Amino acid sequence: MGPLLVGGLVDLGENKKANSCVFKDFYLEWLQDLKALLPLLQRAIDSAVKLLNFEVPVTHTRFKAMTSSPTEALTTHVQMLHQHFQAYFNALDHAAQQDVTQVLCPEWHNSIETPFLWLGSWHPAVFSNLLRAFISKYNNMTHGSVSCMSSFTGSNKKKQQFSFAWTHPSPELFEHMEQIDRGLRLMIPAILSRMRDVQISFVGRIGCDWVTSISSSGGEGTVQEMVTDIATEKLEELTSIFVDANRQRGSILAEIIGALDIYQSALYLEGLAKFIIGFRSPELVHDMEHSKLPVSPH
Repeated sequence: MGPLLVGGLVDLGENKKANSCVFKDFYLEWLQDLKALLPLLQRAIDSAVKLLNFEVPVTHTRFKAMTSSPTEALTTHVQMLHQHFQAYFNALDHAAQQDVTQVLCPEWHNSIETPFLWLGSWHPAVFSNLLRAFISKYNNMTHGSVSCMSSFTGSNKKKQQFSFAWTHPSPELFEHMEQIDRGLRLMIPAILSRMRDVQISFVGRIGCDWVTSISSSGGEGTVQEMVTDIATEKLEELTSIFVDANRQRGSILAEIIGALDIYQSALYLEGLAKFIIGFRSPELVHDMEHSKLPVSPH
């Protein structure tokens, strides 16, 4: 398994293209590590499933009572996968502080991933929406648990029973979800407003200072220096905005994991890893890029 640390990004070169190539290599290696960590978590889930020995119907209260002592392996692999995602966010921070342009326009993401991106990486709403999807899916499937689960037998039934971790979520979990959603509704418009203000300021400054430079006898060199100075100033502001946005991603994921029990965390992280890995499928990318779907005139 490749390195999960981000220290190698500290010595990125000054050349922006080289910087981008370095982080692209890091991201591809990070994805390979994710693919290696996923089956380890899945095996830990399977081991935990084998410890379950009960018949349907099962209530969430009974499920938690019967699985109150998670296996050490399950806890370990949940922590490893969560730390792996946090390592990626930390790496983005380091890369942005060296050259924010490389992460604002990430060439390592493909055309299928692009609609899910926000300021260079996954939109924070992806994490909260995935959590709601789990709760909605399993509550619908297990409503009237005898009829819904009567077709499962043997190990499949036990795996289905493991999903009872999502049924009848606690009021505390719903409260955490509402807090996360309220935070997103406040944070995202505020950060986008800061981005808009920086862009408007940059364009305005360039226009005014360029006219002033042309009117004077400063020459081409003065104009170039002026543009460089303004761009440097605004890139510092963009870096601050990106880092704030990126840390929100890590914070929201940490809040979600902190609100879940170990079984919910295992299923959630398994789903998140599958979601991200799935977008790298060569067949899926090929089908999307060669799609002949008609473009709507509207």
